[in-house]
Amino acid sequence: MSLCCFSARKKSLQDLGGFSVKNIRLFSFNELRSATDNFHPSNRIGRGGFGTYKGILKNGTLIAAKVLSAESRQGVNF
Repeated sequence: MSLCCFSARKKSLQDLGGFSVKNIRLFSFNELRSATDNFHPSNRIGRGGFGTYKGILKNGTLIAAKVLSAESRQGVNF
C-alpha cells in the first residue's frame, strides 16, 4: 500500500494559474493510518483506481485519504 502525494516546483506554479501550495499541510503515513483506524475497511468510502478512506485527525478534522492501489495503472505515463 502506498499513498499518493503531489508536489509542485516553484517554477511550475506559474503554469497552474496562480494556484498556491503555501498553506497545504503535509501528513505522515502514521498520522493518516491513525486517523483512518489503520485504513479499516469500515472507513472505506471510495474505490476505482484508488481506495479512499475517511478519517478523523487528533484535532477533530474530518479527512479523506486516497491510497494508491498496486494493481491500478492510473497515473502511469507512457
